[in-house]
Amino acid sequence: MLDVRNDLTVSHDEVVQTAWATNRSAIAEEALEFFRLLYDVERDAQNLTSDGRRRLRQEMAVPIAKTLKSWLEAQRARVPDGSLRKLPACPPSPSDPQTIARPR
Repeated sequence: MLDVRNDLTVSHDEVVQTAWATNRSAIAEEALEFFRLLYDVERDAQNLTSDGRRRLRQEMAVPIAKTLKSWLEAQRARVPDGSLRKLPACPPSPSDPQTIARPR
């Protein structure tokens, strides 16, 4: 087994592979596949113009994101109400237009 505490040369990929090998979750693997697909789109868009990136994202990433949203909603529907631990609300993002102080 990989001991990351004593080996600072361990890569992130090795840590992830070890975690999955010892603690597999079909749902998590399925979720990660959506993110892999989205990262593939971004990798393909890397050398395109801004218009090319926008078109590629509209054609490729938007359908993936919509499918991911539906999948997440289906996964949430499988969890009984009240069984999720109540988490505190996230603080507003500094980039959120509603939280940015406007000059007067």
